[in-house]
Amino acid sequence: MRVRAEFTTEPFVGEGEVPAHVTHSAALLTEAGLDADLGPFGTSVEGDDRVLLPALTNVFAAALAAGATRVTLQLERLDGVELLDGREARTTATNHDGATP
Repeated sequence: MRVRAEFTTEPFVGEGEVPAHVTHSAALLTEAGLDADLGPFGTSVEGDDRVLLPALTNVFAAALAAGATRVTLQLERLDGVELLDGREARTTATNHDGATP
């Protein structure tokens, strides 16, 4: 299944060098073959759950080891959900600009 993770690591720092807990996180996502989008308030990344979920475990452990005091995660499933009886329930995903993909 395809998922999107958006997470924030704290503490926040002002302008200047990006903290190690952010750069280590991004490097681990890249090593896992994922393309992370680092923004001023967090990181977002999409991918197959079989790749992304294990990578997130490594990312969060590395962020804490590099000085993060808090990690906040939002995880969203982007594809349909097949129910046990074979029917499909659809999730309604929207882009950051509010448009439905």
